[in-house]
Amino acid sequence: FPVTIVIVKKGMVLPKVGVSIASDSLEKETLSKIKKALVDDFNVSGHFEVANVSSVSTYDSLPDILGLSNQGVNLFVNLSAKKDGNGNYTLMTKLYDINSRALVLEKNYTTSLEERFVFLAHKAAISINDHFKAPVYRDWETDRKSTRLNSSHSAKSRMPSSA
Repeated sequence: FPVTIVIVKKGMVLPKVGVSIASDSLEKETLSKIKKALVDDFNVSGHFEVANVSSVSTYDSLPDILGLSNQGVNLFVNLSAKKDGNGNYTLMTKLYDINSRALVLEKNYTTSLEERFVFLAHKAAISINDHFKAPVYRDWETDRKSTRLNSSHSAKSRMPSSA
């Protein structure tokens, strides 16, 4: 009897992530560079499909859950930033799981030199990958002492309902 084996390879469906700058942020120029670096990091990681979203909300308000859901977006990152009187630059991030309609990760990253903004984007990408227990390129990691990066966060839950 001849035997035929059929192998079907199913592609992994990646969560679709949108990244936006909060409408009430005053640091739009540097934030646009951070957004680009974060999107590049998501693309390099291979764990997310980056969606081009037009949704914009203030940092402290919920994003347009219905609009993002209609665009097929599973995760939404809202970015904001601030500078203090000493020149420290803080990137503030909120990650929402659109399917469960919940804030799942909120984390801030601070550097003493605004020019080091790319390190803040890398740290945000690493934290989001770590949140979902996805492998990450560790060469993104930077020595805390050499970059003087600090972070603080609170995690709400683990996986998006789409994962």
